[in-house]
Amino acid sequence: MRIFLDACCLYSAGRSPGGGSAKIILLSRELGFTILLSSITIFEAKNNLIKHLGKTAFNELLAMFKNASSELIPDLSQKEINAFENITVEKDLHVLAGAIKGKANVLVTLDRKHLLNQKVRKAFTIPIMNTQEFWKAFYEGTLK
Repeated sequence: MRIFLDACCLYSAGRSPGGGSAKIILLSRELGFTILLSSITIFEAKNNLIKHLGKTAFNELLAMFKNASSELIPDLSQKEINAFENITVEKDLHVLAGAIKGKANVLVTLDRKHLLNQKVRKAFTIPIMNTQEFWKAFYEGTLK
């Protein structure tokens, strides 16, 4: 299963190593997940972790990826990003574009306002879930 993780999930994993976002990373290899990342989401997570929690939190996030199954998707073009301009706000277009370019099976985010709303979920071709919804669907076997 290919999972695109939004920057807010990366931030959450760095802040809370025992939480649902961290669990996706830490169990990725064991459960057959490939964590999809973009340079933009990594940059956002790094800046926010260092700004709010210090460099140690970012280093802890990096340590989680040492044994994880992950893939850095190629840089997104402006055309790829702009393809979603009618779906959500400009600052989050790259998340949708990254999930598509990475051929994700699911996009996991904690952004309730801009991504986890009915308009975006309905318009986007890939399921968008928060971590709780993801784990519930995974354990129920409803994710492909």
